[in-house]
Parts: sequence; structure tokens; C-alpha cells
Amino acid sequence: MPKRFATDSDEDNERSSSDEEDELGPVNGKWPFDGIGRSYDVPVPSGTSCTKISNILARAQANAGEYTFGGVADTLPALPGLVVDGVGQIPVPLTETCAMKLIEKSARSSFGHNFDTKTDENVRKSWQIEPDRVQLSNALWQSGIDKLTQTIAERLGYRSVPMQCTLYKMLVYGEGGHFLKHQDTEKEDGMVATLVIQLPSTHEQRCANLH
Repeated sequence: MPKRFATDSDEDNERSSSDEEDELGPVNGKWPFDGIGRSYDVPVPSGTSCTKISNILARAQANAGEYTFGGVADTLPALPGLVVDGVGQIPVPLTETCAMKLIEKSARSSFGHNFDTKTDENVRKSWQIEPDRVQLSNALWQSGIDKLTQTIAERLGYRSVPMQCTLYKMLVYGEGGHFLKHQDTEKEDGMVATLVIQLPSTHEQRCANLH
């Protein structure tokens, strides 16, 4: 199915259109998928299938959600009741003494490169704690996460679709901590997005720039 394309000038467009009509026959109106059909063209598959598919795809943009967004998570309590195995109760905001204890019990954050898992502070400088060592004992935290998840689902365009948030890792960033711009890979089946929650902190500048 031939397409119409813009050319350098209206005169060129008219000449090109006239040449096409002489060669292919008159245009028979707009076809599904923004195609241009000729009088003797027949859509494949036959019937109304192409038109129905085209109409469904046309609604996709109208129903599309936001690709990325952020803000203050008002549904979450300021004190999550954070407990880390091997360290104990973690104060929020984090103190320097407790931060050092966390780092001592943490592993260097890794990153994927092709089929390998690597650590390189030039690429990523932070420490990570596995989720099975992290507890959030404040009962209001889970109910807040549930409300936040619903808001996230709606803004992503997954209206009326049940979703859940799963803790993947807890990260500790110190001065100069960073992770070079990258694209997150799927961590488990059905994953559609990454949620980053920054706990209250006494830092004077933004902890991270998220793209």
C-alpha cells in the first residue's frame, strides 16, 4: 500500500501526485493504517479486519499513559519502620554512623553488561542490600504503597489493571554516588516499570537525577 510523503515544495508534490495517478490510477481515499489506496487495490485480509485493527491502534495514543513521572509520595509515612538484618533499626533521616554500618553490611552495587555482571565505580557507585534482609515494620507503609501503586498504574495508562510493587533492592548512595544513564532490564516476568523511592534525608542537594 503506497504512502504519501512530503517533498521539497508544493509544486513538486503536485507533479509527483499527477505522475502517480497517470501510472497507478486515481487515489481511492484514505485507507487503514494511514495508507493511500488506489481504485484497484484490495486490503488484505479482506473484509473489515484491517479497518477494525486500524481503529483499535488509533485509540492507543488517546489511552496512552505517561512514560516517566515523579513527585512527593504523600501516601507513604515519613517513618517506614526500616529494619535491616545484621544492622538493626535504621533511623530516618539516616545518620552518618548508621550509614557506615549499612555500608559495612552491604555489597558493591553491580550492573549488567551484555551477559556479564560487573562492578565498576566509574559506572556505578553505590551499595546494595538484598530485599530478604529488609523489613518495613510500619503498617501504614504497605497501605501507602498500595495507594501509590494504584496512582502509578493509572498514570502509566494501566487503568483498571491490577498491579503490585515488589522490593528489588535497597540502595545506599554516599557522596559522589552515581549510576550512569542506562535502561533498566526486566527483573521478573510481567515487570512494566521501575519505582524509585527516596527516603527522607538531610542532604542539601538532590540525591540523584533520574532520566
